[in-house]
Amino acid sequence: MRRLLWRLAWLPADIVEFIIVNHSLVFVLAAFVAAAVMAAITGHWLFYRGAYLIGGLIALSFVWTRVMSRGLEIEVERETERLQVGQETETRLRFKSRSAWTKVWLEVEDETNIPGRS
Repeated sequence: MRRLLWRLAWLPADIVEFIIVNHSLVFVLAAFVAAAVMAAITGHWLFYRGAYLIGGLIALSFVWTRVMSRGLEIEVERETERLQVGQETETRLRFKSRSAWTKVWLEVEDETNIPGRS
């Protein structure tokens, strides 16, 4: 993995971060492009159907994610609003689903820039 990252070192940092964070999406897009290129080169029906299937699943996944996130309510609770250097803090997140559909997988990313947080 480190060798791959060193090969990508010539790319801008934002692109490398996007590839690392969204590696599944990058893989699916690469499969879509490969199927579309093979379909254009060979003209075989299998590659066309594969490209249509992968492209349709990408669009369906995007719409499904947007629909599922609409009924989600997030509440952030902190013990204190202000801190001094060296103080510790605790944050609690509460998620409420207002949708009739169950959230099968929920990923939460903490984007705070507090030192020592991971």
